[in-house]
Amino acid sequence: MTWWTTVPGLTPVAAYDAGRVSGAQLLDGVGSNHITATATLVTADFIRKNIKGNNAPMTIATPIPVPVTGVIAGFWRVDTHATPTVLLAKTAGGGGDYMLHLSANGNGWYATANGVGMQYGGGSTTWDADHFVAMVTRGTDSILYIDGVQVGTALSSIYTMSHIGQVGWGGGVQHQLALGQPLYAIGVWSGTATQADIQALEAAVKLELMGEVASYRGFDAKFGVLGLCPPDPLIPNGLKNIGFTPSLGQGLDMHFGGHGQITGTVKNAPASPVQRRVVLIDDSTQYVIRQTFSDPLTGAYAFTRIALDRTYTVLSFDHTQAYRAVIADRVAPELMP
Repeated sequence: MTWWTTVPGLTPVAAYDAGRVSGAQLLDGVGSNHITATATLVTADFIRKNIKGNNAPMTIATPIPVPVTGVIAGFWRVDTHATPTVLLAKTAGGGGDYMLHLSANGNGWYATANGVGMQYGGGSTTWDADHFVAMVTRGTDSILYIDGVQVGTALSSIYTMSHIGQVGWGGGVQHQLALGQPLYAIGVWSGTATQADIQALEAAVKLELMGEVASYRGFDAKFGVLGLCPPDPLIPNGLKNIGFTPSLGQGLDMHFGGHGQITGTVKNAPASPVQRRVVLIDDSTQYVIRQTFSDPLTGAYAFTRIALDRTYTVLSFDHTQAYRAVIADRVAPELMP
């Protein structure tokens, strides 16, 4: 399963992410409708995989019709050096048609078609931070989600452009990805989407581009996960062995790594598999050492390559807020096969 197939009710039309790059092209994970930049794409993988903007728009091979009912989403760094931000446009120079557009003052997101635009509203957006922005088309109107939360009010479909032809507007240096500005992913789906669906897509793409976190003590607005080595649990003052460590993917980490695993299934009433965030806590130090998301179809999750000589607490959170968190403590890992 890939991040763009996370929601069964949504049919992927096109999907691009920084893990699928070839030269100057951002490859389409659904078909062969690739995006081409004006120069070889520069990639990076700290803290999550991304490609760097180069002050020029990138062209989609065949313009993508905007679904009458569906989702158009982008995940990128909203950068003060690229204001106003226009992520998607119909043609070079915009032609008065663009979407996922943040105003220069950061106080409004817009949709524009045939030279006529309107603001969703919703207040200011944090600059120099990663945002997952999803426009949900609903036939006669559209709504906008920023990081899983709806902003402002619905806009009439007269403000929804007909096709997506490029990344960036091309109407000036400030209207496309600035030099070095990170882009993580873009996706287009057809079908009816709920808020929970948007949140599931966001969680899936972040997980796929970042991988499993080796250890962390919190979240950072710019980078997503801040990976800090915990202090040695045997040293009360916690001053020794504190340092910065990057995400280690599926590899072993020096503090909590090993050859053990904990697996399970997340279900809601009446025992239906669901996708939820699952957190693993080391019982001896109370540090959060892993997090993952359960599979949306089976509800299965797994924490692999963890130490065998300790017990853990497993927490599952319901982002829909229909149920309280579920906890299991003193969970012993089993040997990996």
